[in-house]
Amino acid sequence: MDPVIELMNRMFDKVADDAAAQRTDAAAHAAAQRADADRREQQMQVRMDAEFARRDAEMLRREQEIAEKTRLQMELVQLKKDIAAERRQTAVQLSSLPATAQLDVHADGMTSGTSSTLARERAAEMISAGSHTLVTADSYLSTGARACRHSAHYTTGA
Repeated sequence: MDPVIELMNRMFDKVADDAAAQRTDAAAHAAAQRADADRREQQMQVRMDAEFARRDAEMLRREQEIAEKTRLQMELVQLKKDIAAERRQTAVQLSSLPATAQLDVHADGMTSGTSSTLARERAAEMISAGSHTLVTADSYLSTGARACRHSAHYTTGA
């Protein structure tokens, strides 16, 4: 063969080999880019899923807070109704007793006539004044110790 043709064939082979290597490199680079894009997409999906989960948890927490607040408000309304009914019942009971009987209510359980009288008077004052504290004659006069403690508190300001 002619040396010029041989040289030209080697040049064509080298160019063909270089082109094949470039195609292989380009394909590898494209595959790496696709893999990198897939990895970024998966990371973004994980972040989005985490954000959705966080938002769902926050919405659930808020819904639970609203439900709890509503339940507590309804309970408060019911307690206010119960207190009002108890006050009315106590006022009716106290008003139906003669004046001397009101002073002698639960006197047999008292340790001191003065403390029981003061406790009964304070209970009657609170009921007639419409105090926000639920007060019944029984709650003040159920035990001698409780009546003494309350009467000492109200007379000494302790």
